[in-house]
Amino acid sequence: ASAQQSLRALAAQFAEALGGEPAAQARFDAYYDQVTNSPDVRQAVENLFRTELDQAKAHPALARAFQFLRANPDLAMRFLDNPVRVRPLPEPLQDNYNEFVDNPEWRNSLHDALGDVLDKPAAYQTILPWWKQLEALSPSPGEKVPTLNTELYRHPQAFWLWQLRNINLSRNKETRPWIRYWNRLINRDPVLAQQYGPFITQLLKEPEQLRQHLADLQARQADEAKPWPPKMKPPMLPPLDLASPLERMKRSIARPSIDKPKRPGRPEMNRPVRQTRPPRPVFPEFPSLDREGAPVQNTRPVFPTFPTMPKKSDEDRTTP
Repeated sequence: ASAQQSLRALAAQFAEALGGEPAAQARFDAYYDQVTNSPDVRQAVENLFRTELDQAKAHPALARAFQFLRANPDLAMRFLDNPVRVRPLPEPLQDNYNEFVDNPEWRNSLHDALGDVLDKPAAYQTILPWWKQLEALSPSPGEKVPTLNTELYRHPQAFWLWQLRNINLSRNKETRPWIRYWNRLINRDPVLAQQYGPFITQLLKEPEQLRQHLADLQARQADEAKPWPPKMKPPMLPPLDLASPLERMKRSIARPSIDKPKRPGRPEMNRPVRQTRPPRPVFPEFPSLDREGAPVQNTRPVFPTFPTMPKKSDEDRTTP
């Protein structure tokens, strides 16, 4: 699942869901412990998965119906024997009803494969409880959101790698909790979550590169390093908000604060002081004189009065 980003994100969300519910995690572990330690149970379970995947190649949406049938084995056996016997029809079976009706031969094979699992006494102790728990963890069919279980059916190779990975973890129960703890830490870091999966995938594709990488790690290991895994249990991680998308959950994780230098301000420039203009010259006004001879401001000039000549009387006039 690490080779595809969509599956890595859903696997990380699935791990957080189990990490937040100890009872669900215990049923998940008991399921794979039973599959690992009981060859007959493993064969029956894997045969059921192969029968489901045979039809899911053409109809990946059937994965939701398969999960519901596994969680409700009594109803499943009646439905696979004859779909008409189940009424009212549960919602997870409504959208894919025609696929079951139109393929009676495949439906009978699915009926026999599920019956083979139910014939194992251990199935009622470990297998069925986890299948019922998985149905409870999944969203309702009306939400139409992708889940790890439904998405794995779209990629059969990734499905079998997922099964093998959990079986290998079950074979070493001391390292299993610490590997899960390490993976959850990686998935909570945005940079590591994006780069760690492709990095491991590249190492697995190149054996020589993997050998050199392991040699480098061993050379850098301190002599006084403690044995791994530790004897104690890994510390508890605070729960994440699974109602939010995974990318939003990653952004909500507290990250170390970095003291960024302050941005330098613009240098202040001393602008020269502009000189004041000299006052405009005022032209002098023409002076005027009053009766006493003193200059009068803002008056018109007074012209001098000329003396009048005396008039002659009529007696002094001579006749022509």
